Formats: sequence, structure tokens, C-alpha cells
Amino acid sequence: MADGLDSLTAMRAKSSASRRTMPPPRHQPRRTPVDIPGSASPPAVAPQPPPQTPPAPAPPTTAGTDLTKVSIYLDDTTDAYLETVRAAARATKPRVDATRSAVVRFALNRLAEQLAAAEVVAELQRSAAAHNGPGRKRA
Repeated sequence: MADGLDSLTAMRAKSSASRRTMPPPRHQPRRTPVDIPGSASPPAVAPQPPPQTPPAPAPPTTAGTDLTKVSIYLDDTTDAYLETVRAAARATKPRVDATRSAVVRFALNRLAEQLAAAEVVAELQRSAAAHNGPGRKRA
């Protein structure tokens, strides 16, 4: 019976002879050096500033830029409206990514500008259905 190391060495020698070689390059090398970030040597050619493009309109920002993940529950009508807004945003130039979260944030900011917290609670109390049942059984 052959030694395991001998057979492993034979397999490696056999496979190295049949390995594919790297094909020749398709394109000529660059004539000007490229600046590599983090390299110690300064670039030979001063980098050209990027062409000036008009800045894209930034979405309105609020005081808090950190987003918090929360769950909301929507009825079918509200969900269909959010989908309609998203589809309309895709058809505009320049395109706006009107996600459901972005539309809800916009609506809440608009609501906060128009109504105080007590007014929102009073409106919810007016539109809430009367609660008649005993509620959920607790253990």
C-alpha cells in the first residue's frame, strides 16, 4: 500500500503540469501613473478636478438625521396610496425614490407642523370607533 504523503505529492505534481496559464493582456499598460490612495509616494501628475456638475436637489432634512426602525400597520387604501405615490415618483424627472418610509416621514413632519400633539389625540378620539367589548383576556 502506498504512503498517503507520496500519493498527495504525486497528485500535486500532476495537477501543476496541467494547470491553465494566464492569457496575455488584452490592453496596453497605462502611459500615465495612477494615484493609489494610501501610497507613500506623491503622484507624478497633479490630479485633475472632476468636471463641475450641478448638484442634485437634496431632500429636505429635518433636525434629526438618525432614523429609527419602527413598525406601522396600514389599511389597504393607505397602502395603495403609498404605492401610487411611489409609481408617480418613478415617472418624474429627476427621479425621486419615494419609498413608503419617506412618504410616511414627510406626512408626519407635515402633521407636526399643522397640529399639536393634543389636537392629534383629540382627532383620533373623534374618529375612533366606540369600544364595546371587554378586551383581550389577560393571564
